[in-house]
Amino acid sequence: MNDPLPPATGAEIVPASAQSGRGPSVARCAGVALAVALVGSTLLAVAELLASELLFGSGILRDWPWDLVAAALGRNLLTYLVVWTPAMLVCGLLYALLVRGRPGAAPEAPLTALFVLLAGVVVLLADLDMVHRLELELGIAAGFASLFAAAATYALGRWLSRGGGRGLRWTLAAATAVCGAAAGLVIVALVRSPLLNPGAFRAALPARAPSAGTRPNVLWVVLDTARADAFGCYGAAPGRTPFVDEFARGAIVFERAVANAMWTVPSHASMFTGLPLRTHGLGAVLMWLDDSTRTAAEALRAAGYATAMFTNNPLIGSTTNLPQGFQTLRVIHDFHYGTRFALSHLAMRFGLTPRLPWLDSDRGAALTNHLLARWLEQQADRPVLVFINYMEPHLSREVPQPYRRRFMSEAELHRSYDLRRRLYGELHEVLNDRANVDGDAFLTPLDRSTLVKQYQAAIRYLDERLRELMEILRARGLLENTLVILTSDHGEYLGAHGMWSHRLLLYDDLARVPLIVREPGRRRGQRVATPVQLSDLFATVVRTALGPQALEPTLHSRDLLGVAASGGEQRIAISEFPGADSSAAPRLIACPDPVRRHRASPQYAAVEGRLKYIRSADGTRELFDVIADPGELNNLAFAQWDDVQRLDQYIDWWLSITPAAKPPEKPPPDADKTLKLMRNLGYIGGND
Repeated sequence: MNDPLPPATGAEIVPASAQSGRGPSVARCAGVALAVALVGSTLLAVAELLASELLFGSGILRDWPWDLVAAALGRNLLTYLVVWTPAMLVCGLLYALLVRGRPGAAPEAPLTALFVLLAGVVVLLADLDMVHRLELELGIAAGFASLFAAAATYALGRWLSRGGGRGLRWTLAAATAVCGAAAGLVIVALVRSPLLNPGAFRAALPARAPSAGTRPNVLWVVLDTARADAFGCYGAAPGRTPFVDEFARGAIVFERAVANAMWTVPSHASMFTGLPLRTHGLGAVLMWLDDSTRTAAEALRAAGYATAMFTNNPLIGSTTNLPQGFQTLRVIHDFHYGTRFALSHLAMRFGLTPRLPWLDSDRGAALTNHLLARWLEQQADRPVLVFINYMEPHLSREVPQPYRRRFMSEAELHRSYDLRRRLYGELHEVLNDRANVDGDAFLTPLDRSTLVKQYQAAIRYLDERLRELMEILRARGLLENTLVILTSDHGEYLGAHGMWSHRLLLYDDLARVPLIVREPGRRRGQRVATPVQLSDLFATVVRTALGPQALEPTLHSRDLLGVAASGGEQRIAISEFPGADSSAAPRLIACPDPVRRHRASPQYAAVEGRLKYIRSADGTRELFDVIADPGELNNLAFAQWDDVQRLDQYIDWWLSITPAAKPPEKPPPDADKTLKLMRNLGYIGGND
């Protein structure tokens, strides 16, 4: 009756540290810390991807190939592992020292709770910053984040109190095994993708070539923000753009190509429709291309072409309706939202990108070529129209480090990463808004040289991507029967005339663009000095693909191949600047400095031969000999008043025969989203 009670069954789960009278070993604490880091990093990486989908509507989980989604997840995971592995290892070692000699202590629960606390602090900071960029109420966002954190902490506490140390220990072990396997798979996907090291990535070439078709293909490439004089064939230093220069030797180089408008949306609208800004109105009175407006892509699609657009500029997307006529649309900018939420965003903000090579990305050119190669593999033997917008020269100029090193000193290299966000805030907003409106005196000499050389690095990087692009088409047997167009939508000031970035006024730094065209079968190069404009590409594409009978040339859109064949006809090309945007105009108009005040004034420019005339609404008249004075510094208006009057009369005549766009009766779809994109790209002032 007085037999002793049997041993308690719970004794078998007493930790070894309690039985020996000592706390957990350093090795065990370190192992638990590493397991927590792996599991927590995996969960945070998944959460980051989901958050990008929910907050930005990027469609990455719905619309993109799963191997690229896995690569994006691997990129996020690597970022978290680099941060949390050493952090948690330190926490594990500190915990082992603190509980040394304390029997019964177990590291799983406290280290897990500590990770939740630290991760919450870091992610909350990043989340609030991104919410600020989305223009949501910070108080509301912080409230929801706090409620979520409180709920997660409460749920974790309840689970730990019920499961005890053994439940958490086994759960952590199982989660570590699962997360370790998943991490291996997504990191392999990252290594095989363009996301790990875009500067070294090369798209896989097709294994087969289709039979040659009779109708020509069209490859239409826009190097967003590329000014003409950045290329060797337009006067840049030898070796800057070796591939483009080589390609130009067997193509038609239009020496005096001008953009119809000075920024992305109206310039692309003119290319696609053959209409001037005054008529299509995009970027001046509206931001939506009406469905009734005929585009070159619609004409070719109706004739049986497979049409695809790969654009890195989000404004060339569904928010503006510019892709109408393209069956396939890939907005590469949307995909990058999946890798730019929490820690990766903070790394760029604090200039840490070069420390993590997989975050030292491009603007999407490598991924663009990769997607194009895939798309071509899926096409039947029918002609294709492919439009590509590469965006590396556009602010904030994301260029892999090896290309920066070709142009920059060590000081400029480090400064280029700091300039992006850390020094002054978002670079594109700083230059577009602050420097152009309030003056650029805050930029140091190092800043100025860095910005120029970073631009040169971006052009050199795209030169390599263009070489890869042509190899993709050549390997598939398409290049010989393809009309190839290399151009830009506008240039970039780079400090000229006291301005940075683009969109203001009509000087050649901004208005003159590269335009190189090679029709199928051409082997001999040709240079054409006749002024042409980007709206001519509409007629060129339609007539080359569908025959001269498909379209009659107009004043605003002429077949460039016909212009070249004629030996250079007399022509006057027109560019338009409708004035500064609504956020910058009031500040410019109120500025006491007449030079900056002038930047708000609407302008028209007429280019005839070597003369360029600019008429401003504020009464300013400027005439330049752009051959003798390429920097447009010597105003000849008073010395050559007869030319001013003649070109002034031509502008009046042009306005009289060119229909003006009418404001829309109701706001276009996605107007708010378009406005946010414009702010994010620095086109208008406000929070980025």
